[in-house]
Amino acid sequence: MGTLDRLLSNFQTNIEIFRKDSLNIKIKVNEHTFNLDEEVTVVPPYMISCKSHCKERWRNRSLRDLFSNEFRSRPISEYQDLVDNGRLFINRMPINSLDYIIRNGDHIEHKILFIELPVSTDKVTILYDTPGFLVVYKPHGIPCHPQGRYNKLSLTKIVQAEYLSKSECNDSVGLRERYIHPINRLDRVTSGLVILSKNPETTKKLSKRITQAHKYYIAKIKASVSEFIETLKSKVINGVEISELSPEESHGLFSHRIKCEIGIRVLKNRQGESLMSSIDTNEDSKLALTYFYPIIINKGSEIYKKQKLQSDSNNHSLILCKPVTGKTHQIRVHLQYIGFPIYQDFLYEHNLNVEKTDHPGFKYFNSNYVAKLDIDIKDIDPEIKESPLKEICFGGGGVLTFNQEKNIASVEYLIEPPLGICLHSLMYIIPADSDSDGDMVLRCNKFPKWVINTGFFNLEDFLSNWPIWNELCLEKYDSAPEYIV
Repeated sequence: MGTLDRLLSNFQTNIEIFRKDSLNIKIKVNEHTFNLDEEVTVVPPYMISCKSHCKERWRNRSLRDLFSNEFRSRPISEYQDLVDNGRLFINRMPINSLDYIIRNGDHIEHKILFIELPVSTDKVTILYDTPGFLVVYKPHGIPCHPQGRYNKLSLTKIVQAEYLSKSECNDSVGLRERYIHPINRLDRVTSGLVILSKNPETTKKLSKRITQAHKYYIAKIKASVSEFIETLKSKVINGVEISELSPEESHGLFSHRIKCEIGIRVLKNRQGESLMSSIDTNEDSKLALTYFYPIIINKGSEIYKKQKLQSDSNNHSLILCKPVTGKTHQIRVHLQYIGFPIYQDFLYEHNLNVEKTDHPGFKYFNSNYVAKLDIDIKDIDPEIKESPLKEICFGGGGVLTFNQEKNIASVEYLIEPPLGICLHSLMYIIPADSDSDGDMVLRCNKFPKWVINTGFFNLEDFLSNWPIWNELCLEKYDSAPEYIV
């Protein structure tokens, strides 16, 4: 056991946290086409200040063009109302038309109703709390930091509001201790281990070391064990190399190693759409490397028989993923390329229209899923009541309507499935540097339901038989990344 790992064990906490101003509400399903949880977590609507300096791609465009194409979660009439009420500012001066042409150096500011998109009811868990950083379990469905239609329900905001503010902040230290910065970032739809630095010095050190980390993810893919075994016999998938593991390498848990080394590029011109990557086969493209290890238990065991039987009946199996490079959506794109997309990952299954309809599923949204919350008008954020809002107000991630006769404000939250995909960040092994005492092994010992409740896979048995999960330093292993499994 490395010295640093002994120290880390002293900082293990496993404390669950959640926003005190949030609540769980049931999902209303217009047409049952997707396996969602019964409830989601929401926060009540509030007013938010939006401030932004002119980006290069905004130059010489009208505000109308900008809001219509890059901020499409609200109708353009909402922005026209801001102009009519003198609440949309350019360089601190109210403007009188959405036809204003944005120029380099312009500062755009307005205050607007904000309704955040719902997230999973799963709670953030503080796994380790050291003087310089936190290690947390991030549930699927929440982004690492505020973005788009997420703010209070982002990981950093939850940790700042519900953990750092209580454990470290007081009148003498002020807001400086609230600094929090993600060292590694997971996609919003991915769950698992995230490292959060508490100060700029730690950010600088860990950001450099994280590039050398050995990272492990577990994914649920669309293939039965039998189907997977037949594919692996081919030795090659789309030019991707497959090699059989020796008993010493496999630990009785894995059958093969799939080496996927192919370029990836982020697709451009997708303003207002989900970020997406694709395979890039150009000769000058930078290669992305991922190793995949199908979790197929030793054939002679009872576990194998149960795994095969249950997996074949539901057409899913599990795979260990070890990305060496860190391209956007790398694991997701590479698994799609070899023909085994991640379960529930609509973005890379080419089924992007599966959740869309030609007519609104509910009154205000072209969606099959919403969550509704009724609030007594007296409990609404005072800033909302003081604003010149209409009877029906769009807030980005939902709609707020007022019934003055009943003194009720109703919020209809939009739900955009999937809230999460079956990809989980399992463990980071960060090699020692000249300033540290040893290797840093960080395990995410909290898991989403899809890992635990597979019906054919016992997580505890797998982890107890996997040496890497139990060894606390890299001294016994070759430094070549493909062999550290």
